[in-house]
Formats: sequence, C-alpha cells, structure tokens
Amino acid sequence: MKPNFLYSALMLFGSAALVSSCSQGKVTEGQQRTAVADSGNAEASKGREARLSSRTDSVWLLVPARSAGQTKLNAKTEELVKRLGKPDGGDAAMGKTVSVWFNDHDSLSNSLSVYSVRSSPPDESYKIRQIRVTSPAFKTPEGLHTGSPIGEIRRAYPLTKTESYKDKGKRYALYDSEQGIAFEVGPDSSCVAIIIHEKGLDRQTTYLKFRTTG
Repeated sequence: MKPNFLYSALMLFGSAALVSSCSQGKVTEGQQRTAVADSGNAEASKGREARLSSRTDSVWLLVPARSAGQTKLNAKTEELVKRLGKPDGGDAAMGKTVSVWFNDHDSLSNSLSVYSVRSSPPDESYKIRQIRVTSPAFKTPEGLHTGSPIGEIRRAYPLTKTESYKDKGKRYALYDSEQGIAFEVGPDSSCVAIIIHEKGLDRQTTYLKFRTTG
C-alpha cells in the first residue's frame, strides 16, 4: 500500500495567499513515520502471505520417492488412519493392505489410497510403501497434476510404460519413472492418477491394486 502524500498548497480561509514555495512538497516528520509504518505493514503482510502459501503448497506437494502432501512413505499406516479416520474401502491379504479414502466418503469423487506392508518382527506394524492420489490439487515440484497431458509429463520425467488395463471399455496405461513416481494415463492422453513409490519397487505386483475404477 503506497502512502498518500499531500503535495497541494495549503489554502487558508480568509486569505488568498499561498504558503511559500520552499514549504511546498515537503513531507512532515509525522507523514514520514506513517509512510514507514505503512511500508512495514505491507511487507509484513506479504511475508505472512508467502508463509501461508508455502504451508499450503507443502500440504499438496508430491515429492517422488518421498511423500504426497502430509502422507509419507514408510510412515505407519495407523498414523494415517488417526489423521483421516477409518478408510472408506480397501483390502488385506498376506501381510499387505490397500486402504482408500474418498473425498466426502463419495466413491465417485477424488481419492487417496495407500499400499502398506507389515514390518518384520518385533515391530510388525504396517508401513506405507505406495501412495496414489487422483485430486488435481496435488502437484509435483514441476506443477504436474491429474489432468496434465502425457506429453508435458514426459518433458519432466523419463517414463517407461509398465502396465495397461481397461475400465468400462476404455484403455488406461501406467507410466513409471525410476525417480519414484508413476502416472496413470487415460484414453485422452491425460493423467488420471499419480503414484508415489519407493525407488526400485516392483511395480508389476502393486500398482493396479490402487485403482478406484472398474
């Protein structure tokens, strides 16, 4: 916010005389203090906005081989359940689980899914090994999100097509990057889901379990 300085000559009632030219355009000490204060408040406001933006970005940031927002690889699944509540769906077998949370518990809306594996004794807790998101609010550091075209994704990550599947007669494909991120792509060549996984993970046996379609 810029200070509104008064540069017009001071008019005196009952006299047509103007103040001397040497006094015209001067800024009083009080005005200077106000200007400094206003400038400081504007900078502080910008700082608060920047910090808020940074916090918001971190909530939705996709980091390959690390995290999807606040959900991190190798974190205990029970901690995620404490934060999000009971999953809306999933499956479990042979020391592995898939847990799915839908936005507003609506199975037709965006979802967050995690694939977890039980740790070896004595811990035996379930740890998150993969995270799948469908909301476009989640973005990579390059700004990629669900809805991004495969051509744009290829410019940011070297990809290998590893899987394909059909849903309601339409064909989808999975493209993986060794950096620890994979992209499910729909028939219109745009991304429909993004998966964060550990580097070197066996993609063939786990990714398709995350699908919330079909």
